[in-house]
Amino acid sequence: MKNLTAKIEESLSAVLPTGLIVVLAAGFIVPVTGESLVSFLIGVMLLILGLAFFTTGVDVSLIPFGEKIGAAVPRTKKLPLIIILPLAVGVIIAVAEPDLKILANQAPVAPASVITGAVAIGVGIMLMMSFLRVVFQIQLRVLLLIIYAAAVLLTASGLVPAGFIPVSFDAGGVTTGPLVVPFIMAMGVGLSSIRGDRAQRDDTFGFVAICSTGPILSIMLLGAYATLTGHAPHAESAPVADETAGMRFVTEIVHKFMAGVPSYAEDVATALLPVIILCVIFGITAFRMQKREWIRAGVGFFMVFIGLLLFFTGVNIGFMPMGNFIGENLAGGPNRMLLLPLGFIIGYFIVAAEPAVVVLKEQVAQITEGEITGALLGRSLAIGVGLSVAFSVFRIFAGFDFVYFVIPMLCVLFTLTFFVPKLYTAIAFDAGGVASGPLTATFLLPFIIGVSQATSGSDIAKDAFGIVSTISLTPVLVIQCLGLYAQYKHAHRHQGFSPNLSLDILKNDRIISADG
Repeated sequence: MKNLTAKIEESLSAVLPTGLIVVLAAGFIVPVTGESLVSFLIGVMLLILGLAFFTTGVDVSLIPFGEKIGAAVPRTKKLPLIIILPLAVGVIIAVAEPDLKILANQAPVAPASVITGAVAIGVGIMLMMSFLRVVFQIQLRVLLLIIYAAAVLLTASGLVPAGFIPVSFDAGGVTTGPLVVPFIMAMGVGLSSIRGDRAQRDDTFGFVAICSTGPILSIMLLGAYATLTGHAPHAESAPVADETAGMRFVTEIVHKFMAGVPSYAEDVATALLPVIILCVIFGITAFRMQKREWIRAGVGFFMVFIGLLLFFTGVNIGFMPMGNFIGENLAGGPNRMLLLPLGFIIGYFIVAAEPAVVVLKEQVAQITEGEITGALLGRSLAIGVGLSVAFSVFRIFAGFDFVYFVIPMLCVLFTLTFFVPKLYTAIAFDAGGVASGPLTATFLLPFIIGVSQATSGSDIAKDAFGIVSTISLTPVLVIQCLGLYAQYKHAHRHQGFSPNLSLDILKNDRIISADG
């Protein structure tokens, strides 16, 4: 119960700043009806409770299973199992990711089921690659460079339709969500527990970074297939286009909530069932779990189910419609330039309130022995993400193609990997999911879609999507730059350059990624 209370406080701190900003915007900038505001507030309350129940259940059930699976797979010493099991686990766990479901329902390039399936396959393949990387001692930088080079080549080939490119990068960002990241990081911790030395343990960082690249390639390949065959997937209508969803009377909202619960419950159960079956199979065959452990896992899975049910209900009742409404009405009005400072403020406070950022600040402060303080990192991330959101708005107004942002950005990031200590590189790419938390998919993406809808000549798939990846790349750049800064200070303090700074100052062998 104490853990649930702490999770409610974390969810409150994450969601409340955005809620207050929206209430202020509704009161002073965008006229919003009372019914719409009530819908939004109900959505905020359900989102807070849903995230709290969900993350508590993940801690109790999925993370222990993830650690055990991560340790059990390599112990088999059978290469076919090391290939097949992570592949299956990655596909199953990605299908249940709530952030992916939110994005898939909004992306206008293909049906949600097709996007979900492609992303899940991509995650599974890359989770398999993560295990093989550790087994065969492949450097993280080398593997990431190959993967992103393939993404850049596909982007430049002309085979991938323009709308698929930003959606593919956004899919990589949302996949590192509140379900996939803790489970994958737990598998990494389990794998590291059977390794022998510190250098080998460093190799287990980067699981999340690698897995997040799978959706990028899979969605791009889906677009290339559509181009080559001429059979473009038919996209379903995005639910955020329903601008009246947040404009109904309270009684109608309550009726809609009650009527929608069975549908949401069915969707959640369908997504969770394969995960539960997977854990039960491992629990019976490999872990020999006791009755007490089964009871604890059962309670955890029940909390995950309740959390997801509340999460999706809150998102669909008020959160997404309000984000879409504010973005569209401001962009279509005479004060549309207010979207630039408003976007900056929303981005600044969203990342500042993310619980994972607190973990990240502690992690980096520990690694650098205080040379980079938590306050410095927090401010740097908040400013960076705020600028990312403002840039996404500007990109729509200016008609600036996402490709001309992402390719130079990736070139800068990978150039820095040759100068930044290895551990910083791994943590930086793992931390890419820190900023793109649940609020990015549920509020910022509908907000930017609304801006795109109101902007004349704007292509939603091409212009609105890309915000998640833009935000996700910010922590990578920030941590790499701070890594160079820490290396500079360390070299001057000791009057010598240390190329292995990450190993010299590492005091804690078991550092959990900030994503988890």
